[in-house]
Amino acid sequence: MVAKQEASLFRSEDMAFIKLYVEKDAARDLVHELGRVGKVEFLDLNQTTSAFHRAFASEIKRCDEIQRKFRVFREILDSSHVAVSPHLQETAPSLVDVEITATEQEKELLEINRHYEDLSRFLNEREEQLAILKKCSEIHSFTPTLPDTETGQTEPLAAAEESVRDFGVKVRFIAGCVSGDKMEAFERITFRATRGNSLLTYREIPQELVDPKTGKPQKKVVFMIFFAGAVVARKITKIAESLGASIYPVPDREVERQRLVRELELEIKERTTVLEQTKLSRLALLHNIAATLYTFEQTISHEVAVFHTLNMFEGKTDRKAMEAEGWCPLTAIPDIKEAIARVGKNVPRPILSITAHPDVEPPTHFETNKLTVGFQAIIDAYGIANYKEFNPTPFTVITFPFLFAVMFGDVGHGFLMLLFALYLVAYENYYIKNPPGEIFAICFGGRYVILLMAIFSIYTGLLYNDIFALSANLFDSSYVPICDEFGDHGCEKYHFANYFLKCEKDVCGHIFDNTSRIYPFGLDPIWKQSENELAFTNSLKMKMSIVFGVIQMEYGLLLSGLNYIHYADWISFLHQFIPQVLFLTSVFGYMVITIFTKWGTYYENTHCAPSILQTFIDMFLEFGAVHSEEKCQDFATFFPNQSMLERCLIVIAFICVPWMLLTKPLLMKQKHSQRALVYQKADRSDGEDEFHAPTQSHGHGHGGHEFDFAEEMVHQIIHTIEFVLGAVSNTASYLRLWALSLAHAQLSIVFWEKVMVENMSGGWPTVLIAFAVWTCCTLAVLMVMESLSAFLHALRLHWVEFQGKFYHGAGRKFVPFRFQDQVLVE
Repeated sequence: MVAKQEASLFRSEDMAFIKLYVEKDAARDLVHELGRVGKVEFLDLNQTTSAFHRAFASEIKRCDEIQRKFRVFREILDSSHVAVSPHLQETAPSLVDVEITATEQEKELLEINRHYEDLSRFLNEREEQLAILKKCSEIHSFTPTLPDTETGQTEPLAAAEESVRDFGVKVRFIAGCVSGDKMEAFERITFRATRGNSLLTYREIPQELVDPKTGKPQKKVVFMIFFAGAVVARKITKIAESLGASIYPVPDREVERQRLVRELELEIKERTTVLEQTKLSRLALLHNIAATLYTFEQTISHEVAVFHTLNMFEGKTDRKAMEAEGWCPLTAIPDIKEAIARVGKNVPRPILSITAHPDVEPPTHFETNKLTVGFQAIIDAYGIANYKEFNPTPFTVITFPFLFAVMFGDVGHGFLMLLFALYLVAYENYYIKNPPGEIFAICFGGRYVILLMAIFSIYTGLLYNDIFALSANLFDSSYVPICDEFGDHGCEKYHFANYFLKCEKDVCGHIFDNTSRIYPFGLDPIWKQSENELAFTNSLKMKMSIVFGVIQMEYGLLLSGLNYIHYADWISFLHQFIPQVLFLTSVFGYMVITIFTKWGTYYENTHCAPSILQTFIDMFLEFGAVHSEEKCQDFATFFPNQSMLERCLIVIAFICVPWMLLTKPLLMKQKHSQRALVYQKADRSDGEDEFHAPTQSHGHGHGGHEFDFAEEMVHQIIHTIEFVLGAVSNTASYLRLWALSLAHAQLSIVFWEKVMVENMSGGWPTVLIAFAVWTCCTLAVLMVMESLSAFLHALRLHWVEFQGKFYHGAGRKFVPFRFQDQVLVE
């Protein structure tokens, strides 16, 4: 019995390589049970066999045919506006039951549809014929005329008919209807085809009729064409057919037409009743299909997944038994054993065997929850962690939204983002059941990422004292100007009302020392009124970005050291991790110390404060020399013996470069040479012809192949150059925190002052328009574009500057076989 172990998000779970031996009759039930557990990743043991020649190819084809029927059902239900029930049945039907039911439903539905279509077509034809008879009666109520071919004059149709009968010619007519948009073309073509020897008259039908051929409602026109001769009749008939016109027989006598009208009306009434009954029967059948369709679809999708998994099994002993191999978390072994115990009672119980790892690295698996799954997706987008490699996700949960907030810090903007995140969290169950669109689904998937980004943005906004480009006086400003600056007219006292900074004229009668009190939290709101606000905040945010960057990179190096300790790679720990830490600390760690020292020192004359930039220029170009003006001798350095310390740090940094470059390859060469010597001695003592030394893989991308000193040396040279140059470029890369924060704050100020403040003096319509414009600019530019920009920059800092120090990301993700819906119960 394997003891349960607590899953850790810092390193991937311990994986076990398992083998399963099962009778073929019980294999399907076993896979079903393991699919419900969802903790086994099966390996394909038939990779050389095509999909068409595998054991369960016929069953998959059978399921595909059933799924084709379901797609037909879906199309018919959608066209009939019948909703499919989203609920699963209490019991899962078997594959045979689903197949029989689906076949019967398809046959019945096709038969009803065919009967319904035939009835609809017949009814549409009769309605069309009835409309033609009524319009023909209207046309016959007038006295149509035919043109005289000799004189060009017209005469009544009756007289013309008597005239042509004297010569043995009979006047005929054809009646029908055609689509209204084709009537003009029909008239023109008919006139040309008969060379004017026909009379066409037509009437529009007020209501739309359903076309019997297309089944779509159309605006139709009833026409009657009077002509003489059978040849003309054939021409007109062909023209009518080519334009989609319908031709119906119409009696010559009015009495017969009225009798036919009454018969058609009675027949239409009877057929309408039959059609309604057919429609109700069809609707009832569709509702029955809709009630079970979702359950059937889930059942078949599960069966398809089971058969595809069974095709990975290898048949044994004339295919009566099957063997499967796969990976599972060590903590899932008890659940797998319980699933095996539930397999059929009338067949031998499957056998579970836990064996040693094969010559492949196990897959990587982390147990996540609703909070961490979004951050884990960010890490996985860079690369899947190697087996047992340190997972950056637990740290990213805090550092990612914090670095985002450093660039996006504003209480107002963070509050708007918080409202959006809270909406997504509050309605998460609704959107899980009703998946949103593609773009919105991305936001919904990262709802907890957005929530933490919003909270941290509010926090950094309080630090910056920014609320939509305004500042809040939460603790009263610590600055009051000295009265002497304003002469006899008193001084300007800054009064704060409604928690927002306002400037009012007042007379103060005393001198206040503005260095006796420090603003408790964040920036003093008086900076918003000062002329050097931009210079001060730039300096503050620039140094703060460097501090955050160096701390995060140092922490990334610490995690690489923990990886080396975990893999027992002591050569890399001693001769790669330690010199990297010493190099980064000697240069940029020292820079952080000078920043904190300068922040913690009070300079009466700010011009005498030592420059950090100049200090580092002198440190490398003049080997730690210190220069200062005579009046600033007391503040020439940050601390005593600064020059000696800088020289020591430079020496340490320069020693670390050859230490990283040469030591590790040479020690690895020595180690492999000693190992080869041991194997040679063992070969001579055992008398074997060949002896292959086993290779040891540390599981993080190296090892498992014959040692090549030249290749290792080239790799180490590249790695050393990359680290030394990257230490400079990566530190400079963190200045994007300062740049994005500055851009966000300045854009917010510009929108407020140029849109709102400058239009405050106008009337209320102007103010409303200005507020609408300011709202649109805030939402579109600051809330969407700026947030996306800050997100991408924070992503870059984590992928390159942080994870590049320790994270290889060359592993393989654990993809277990599992059913998405666990509600079905056999």
